[in-house]
Amino acid sequence: MYLSLPLPSTMMRTTTLTVVSTDGNSQPSQYTITVPKHGRFEDLIQGLSVACSLVVNETFLVAEIYNICILRYLEEPSDSLSLIRYQDQLVAYRFIKDVEQFPLVVFMHQLMEEQYMHGK
Repeated sequence: MYLSLPLPSTMMRTTTLTVVSTDGNSQPSQYTITVPKHGRFEDLIQGLSVACSLVVNETFLVAEIYNICILRYLEEPSDSLSLIRYQDQLVAYRFIKDVEQFPLVVFMHQLMEEQYMHGK
């Protein structure tokens, strides 16, 4: 009296991003976003925007980080999420859209030299 049913493959995936605010008022925070498995990059941005309570005049610049350096920026909204592997490290920089009223922000990921870190 048992019935075997195939389990449907999951249609969603989760992606974890570190959000860095450029206003200097908050620490980096991690967010895990659930998006359609075969979705687009715009789905990820939309989910992250909701999770972070992004306001109208803010935006994200998402980067893939490899070996503590920015490997590439994920900027094309229509790109498939399949380009993002599950183990990829993603950082979303949160900043104001109107750059004419605010100073330029430069994003860098690097290790500081040990002697610099120890104040020598």
